[in-house]
Amino acid sequence: MIVTKGLRSVSFSLKYFRIPKRVRDDRYYMSDRIPKVNKLLKQEISNILQAEFRDLGIFSVMEAMTVADLSLSKIYIDTLKLKISDEEFCKRLNKKAPYFRQLLKKRLVSKKIPMLEFIIYPAEPENVLP
Repeated sequence: MIVTKGLRSVSFSLKYFRIPKRVRDDRYYMSDRIPKVNKLLKQEISNILQAEFRDLGIFSVMEAMTVADLSLSKIYIDTLKLKISDEEFCKRLNKKAPYFRQLLKKRLVSKKIPMLEFIIYPAEPENVLP
């Protein structure tokens, strides 16, 4: 297409001014990355904890919630039967969190492994999830 303005003519292509077929909306471009990361972290941390703390009793990883920039992940643990108190168990987990992060770096293929924070899963789940 050639546009004439005064004595000069300017040539440009319409492909640079093309209007998208659909209006860009955030819901079309949201990825499933964080839910996939949460699911993978939940599985791997569950395997690691079962191997490390087998002798302490019965517990399970209920939820993994990771922030969007992968800097922090909160891991919710439900304790069923433990030989120690829930608070003591949570303190042990948080103390060994850097070690668990190293194990995750060896198991997962990712540029960034989030820092881990272990929390005891509350009795009423509506307080955990937004």
